[in-house]
Amino acid sequence: MKAGTKREARKSPRAKLGGAVRVTVRGPGSQRLEARLHEISVTGGLLFLEESIEESSQRMLIFETPAGLVKETAEMLTPHWSTKGCLQPFRFTDPGERSQSRLQRALQHLLDPKS
Repeated sequence: MKAGTKREARKSPRAKLGGAVRVTVRGPGSQRLEARLHEISVTGGLLFLEESIEESSQRMLIFETPAGLVKETAEMLTPHWSTKGCLQPFRFTDPGERSQSRLQRALQHLLDPKS
């Protein structure tokens, strides 16, 4: 393969929060779960939960950032179990422009608090 022909997948910058941010997870009907945000990026993140959420299901995630409230729909991905609970990755399905902007500002603040 020629040099430069292989594309490298780029990950969005991620802020590791270690569960410092509480998240309300809304499910079908009036179902609500509480979770903690372990990692976040503008494309998705990682939740810490006591019980996993069904893979491929859509959930509304609501959490506060330094830039304001984020309320977005996310698709739940394959959970990973630990001795203390579940780490479940998610990806935002279609973040609105306002939430995208808030996430970018919040990430900038979390990654570089001096800016």
